[in-house]
Amino acid sequence: MTSKRRWLILGAVGLVVGLALWGRAWREGWSSFLQGDPERGGKVFFNRGCASCHAISGTGGKTAPDLGRVPEGHVSFTQLVGVMWNHAPAMWDRMRESGAGFPALTERDLEDVFAYLYVLRYMDRVGDPEKGRQLLRSKGCVQCHAVQGEGGTAGPDLSRLSAPGDPISWAQRIWNHASAMEKVAQQKGVSWPEFQEGEMGDLLAYLRGVSAGPAQGPDLLPANPDAGRDLFSSKGCAQCHAVRGEGGTAAPDLGRMEGFPRTFTSMVGLLWNHAPRMSKAMRERGVEWPRFSEREMADLVAYLSSVRYFDEPGRVAEGQKVFAEKRCDLCHAFNGEKREGPDLGRLRGRFSSARLAYTMWAHGPQMLQKMKARNIPWSLFKGREMADLIAYLNAAEGR
Repeated sequence: MTSKRRWLILGAVGLVVGLALWGRAWREGWSSFLQGDPERGGKVFFNRGCASCHAISGTGGKTAPDLGRVPEGHVSFTQLVGVMWNHAPAMWDRMRESGAGFPALTERDLEDVFAYLYVLRYMDRVGDPEKGRQLLRSKGCVQCHAVQGEGGTAGPDLSRLSAPGDPISWAQRIWNHASAMEKVAQQKGVSWPEFQEGEMGDLLAYLRGVSAGPAQGPDLLPANPDAGRDLFSSKGCAQCHAVRGEGGTAAPDLGRMEGFPRTFTSMVGLLWNHAPRMSKAMRERGVEWPRFSEREMADLVAYLSSVRYFDEPGRVAEGQKVFAEKRCDLCHAFNGEKREGPDLGRLRGRFSSARLAYTMWAHGPQMLQKMKARNIPWSLFKGREMADLIAYLNAAEGR
């Protein structure tokens, strides 16, 4: 089998893994907030040879990190660009050592690849049905619910319900029934169980396996984040929660980057764990528990996900410090002064994450050689530094 044919086959397998849940919905619906087209980005990733070094959830090369693994914390589009920038010199060295060709990528190519990687990193690992079966018992769910006729009768037999097709439909069910379930739990003296990272995915995997009804949920996408934003307000969520500082202060800001669930199933677990506290707070404020249709829950999740795709606005003053600390001024000027690199003032207002990624990919190796010749270390970015730098570059005038 030729190398090209092997990678075409691996690419096809990887696309099936990455696109199984979203399918055509990526292009039709999620593009309303994704800066690129993740479906096309997956094809670019595999067809241009990125998979010769990087795997996606185990499919692809082994010489570089698997980019389909769930991250330790939230990583936005701009932060992904920063990670790529930080690892670029080592990546170029490996490519030269292996004799791999340096693929030509356009700005749109990189924009689409980053959209693909962003969505993949919010997908969930496959749950373990056996662990889910054990959790159903250890968490006390069987005190109220039966499975295939064995268990409590206060709630419905979970095996007779339609299978939860995806975390969104499961979140909708949990939310709509949480208030009633809490009352039953209090009457029976049952403590509210909490789920740790990954456990909700295991429970879902088990329930899919024992359900007698057809799976529901795949038709929930494409979702509409604009409709989700309106629902956030009309359903009363904004009375307690803010998004990027706009809304209530009685509960956490759902637009913040840190501490938010890393995957959709983790989001379901968070909803479940906090349901009693939310219910209590809403009763005290005289707020009625809102109910969502599956479509509405999908739109709401799309909205909350879109907020975290984009970074919080960069800080110009902090970006100026980054520009100086990273010694960008040694090669670049803003006022027409001749330097080793191009005058950045000519591009003011046109900088973006995708443009920086493209510039690094197209000109990075030459930049690195010139920096080595002048004993200038390759700059590393962390946190919001890349977003701050972009804000400064777009605002800076000749100085």
